[in-house]
Parts: sequence; structure tokens; C-alpha cells
Amino acid sequence: MVENKKIGKTNRNDAGLYKSTFKSTLVYGSVKLFTILIKVLRVKIVAIILGPTGMGIQSLLGNLLSTLHQFTTFGIYQSSVRDISYNAAHSQEKTEDTIRALNTLAFLFGLLGLLICICFSGQLSQYVFGDRNYSFAVILVGIALLFESIYSGKIAVFQGLRKIKSLASASLIGGVAGLAVCWPLYYHFGEKAIPYVLVCSTIVIFLSYFIFSRRLKPHVPDSMVFGKKLKEFGTPIVKLGTILMFSNGLMTIYSLVLNTFIREVGSITDVGLFGGASTATYGCITVLVSVLASDLYPRLAAVVNDKEKFDKMVNSQLELLLQIAVPVVCFLTIFPKFIVSLLLSSSYYVVIPLVQLMAMSLIFRIIWHTFSFVILAHGHKNTYFVYDAIIGNGLNFVMNMVAYYFWGLDGLAYSYVCGAVSMTIILYCLMRFKYKLRLNTDLKLQILAFVAIAVLSYFVRIWSDGQTLIPSLVLLASVCVMSLYMLNKKIGLVEMIKSKLKR
Repeated sequence: MVENKKIGKTNRNDAGLYKSTFKSTLVYGSVKLFTILIKVLRVKIVAIILGPTGMGIQSLLGNLLSTLHQFTTFGIYQSSVRDISYNAAHSQEKTEDTIRALNTLAFLFGLLGLLICICFSGQLSQYVFGDRNYSFAVILVGIALLFESIYSGKIAVFQGLRKIKSLASASLIGGVAGLAVCWPLYYHFGEKAIPYVLVCSTIVIFLSYFIFSRRLKPHVPDSMVFGKKLKEFGTPIVKLGTILMFSNGLMTIYSLVLNTFIREVGSITDVGLFGGASTATYGCITVLVSVLASDLYPRLAAVVNDKEKFDKMVNSQLELLLQIAVPVVCFLTIFPKFIVSLLLSSSYYVVIPLVQLMAMSLIFRIIWHTFSFVILAHGHKNTYFVYDAIIGNGLNFVMNMVAYYFWGLDGLAYSYVCGAVSMTIILYCLMRFKYKLRLNTDLKLQILAFVAIAVLSYFVRIWSDGQTLIPSLVLLASVCVMSLYMLNKKIGLVEMIKSKLKR
């Protein structure tokens, strides 16, 4: 009887964990989807009102802003989430000191970005636009950079403290308000409004996060800290963040060198086609990856010293994401033309076979990302840099170059899959032997089943040769039903929906 009670209690705890994970995934996923929709609407507004030239100017200024933000903030926002989350589970005083240190770093690094834009406005304008006519626009980018740096710190606090509803509300209101600001300015002032819109929308988003951070309970400090406190609580954030920055920078270099290699060996058209195929494929799981960064990472950091909770959390999140992802993978292999036309254009139809092949790698890439956040949650910056940046993305980089040299674009599709599979195996061995992470038997069987389904959906679509969609549609419907059944079994999805409808 005692054993039965323990088992029953364990099952209830597991069900609660799955339900909590599902709710968090739903909230973060919905916010991410809405954010993507806001960006699409903004692009549409620019395209309609300003045309291709305006679109080009906005893209260049936006790229300048994101590049400077990446390299002047030293990755402190992603790294600070871990420290905030861990301290929040153990010490309120240390949590507040960590937040104050982050406030200081966010302001100082934002100020650094502004000073770079002011001091090198002419050079940056010359490099980005080919002349110095946009020097003042670059200075305005610096102002936007300062506010983006500060509100990125607020986002890290929301994530670290797992204030899901507050983060969602601030993101939604800020996104809508930013969109409301942009279109009247574009309409009345045309291309001249582009840098001003960048500043205004950034300030509006900053105000949204600032207001919601003031309403958090318990109170989150807005003050800054200097001296010994900044050194004590800020140094670990900067150290881990710097590794993350170099890791992202190395991936950017890999991408640049690969694109240059493809252009030299093949053509610039092949560069565009491969980029389009990667966007169409990976873009379909961007929301799921954002859930890992925004939700799983801080939750893991909070329980990093409790191995049982840690392992259960990894298992539940990975199982949930894969159950959501497998219908997406099947849809990609069955309706690649629809996805390509939705995310790209009809001129990219030639990459449809690549998208179908690359879709099979998505299951492995979700596992890869999950394991990477396990390393980050432990704060092992060197291990993350070696395995994720050097070995992981480096292995993909070498495979891609070799595959393209011998087999062209088709080779890139095969290397994309092989690289994801190889890296998943390598990271699984690391998880198993260094971190003693155990994937439960149900999850392992599900992974094998999902991979088999992905391969089967690909070959069913190929064997039908476009003559009939019936076998593929039957398979897709079966996979969707199976996924919903699994979710319902774990979290009582049907009961959750019924209870929501009754309210």
C-alpha cells in the first residue's frame, strides 16, 4: 500500500510537471507567434508605403542595430537569466543584487553602443550605405540601441523570475504600441521617418517592459550597483555572456565562410536558394526553440542542484516539444510548396526537395538545442563553447562544405540532416557520462517512433510522386491524432479545454 501511495504521488507530480510545462510552452509560444506576426505586418507596411528602397534602408539600419547589440552587450542577457533564476530559488537578497548588477551592465553596454554610433557614425554610414549621408541615422540607431539594451535587461529579469504572464503582457502591448507608432510616421514622412520610427518603437517597447517590471511582486529593483557588488555579481554574468557572444560570433563566421565558398564553387543563386531552404525549414520550429531559451533554461537553472527534478524537467520539456514538432515535420514533407510560398516566394520552388529532406533533421535539432541548454544551466561556459560552437557547428560547417563541393545543393540537404544526427549523438554521450542525465524509456521509444514517422512521411510523399495526396494525408492525420492523444494522456488536454469553455 505504501508503494502504491508513493507511485500515485509520483504520477500526480509528473502530471503536474507536464501540465506546467505545457502551459508555459503555450504562453511563450503564443507570444512568439504574435511577435512574428507584428514583424510581418511591419514589413508589409514598409513594403506598401515605402517600396523596395525603403525596405532596403530599414533592413540595413535594422541589421546594424542587431549586430551592434550582439557585440556590445557581450551576451549578458542570456547569461544573466541563469544567475537570476538560481538565486531566486535560494536567496532574495542575492537575486536583487544580481538584478541591480544586470541593470548597471545593461545601461553601461547600451551607452557603449551609443558612443560607438556617435563617434563612428560617418564610418558606419560609409560601410553600410556606401556614403556618409546616413550619419545622423546611425546616431539615432545608437539611441535605439541604448533603450533596447535596457529593456533586454528587463526581459532577462522576467525570464529569470519566470513571470510568464507579465512577460507575455509586456511583449504584446509593446509590440502593438510599436506597430501603432510606425505606420503614421511612415505614411506622413516616408523614408525620412525610418530611423525615427526605429527610435520611437524601441522607446515604446522599453516603456511597456518598464511599467510591467514596476508591477512585479515582490518588487524588482530598478536601481544600479557599482564597486564590489558589481564585481561580485556582474563578473560571472559577463564571463558566461562573453563565451555566448563568441559562440554566436563563430557561428556567424561559419555562415559567412560557407556562403562565400558556395558562391565561389557554385553561384550566388545557390547561396540564396540554400538560405531560403534553411529559413523555410528552421523557421517552422523557431517558436519551439524560443520556448527552450525563454522557459526551460531558467527553470533548469533554478533546480540545477536537484538532479531528480532536473532530469524530470528535461524529459518532460523534450517530450512535449517533440510531440508538437512531429506533426510540423510531417506537414513540411507533405506540403513543402505551401511552406515555401508562405515564407518565401514562388521563385524558391526549386528548393522544395531540399526542404523535404532538411525537415527530417528538425527532431534532432530540438534535442540538440535542449542538451545545449542543459550545459548552460550548469554554467559550464567552456563546455558549451567547445561542444556547441566548435564541435557542433564546426562539424556542420565542414560537412556542408564537403557535401556542396561534391553534390551541390542536394549535398547540403544531406549534410544538414547528417550534421544534426551526429551532433545529437555526441551531445547525448556528453549528457549521459558527464551530466548523468537519463532519458526515460518512454521518451527514447517516442524519439525512435518520431524519427521513423518523419522518414516514412518523406518516402510516402516521394513514392506518391505528386499523383495523389491521400496516403500522405492519412499519415498526417494519424500523426496529429497520435500527438493529441499523447498530450491528452499526459496533461488531460480535453479536460483543460472543457474547463476553459465553461468559464
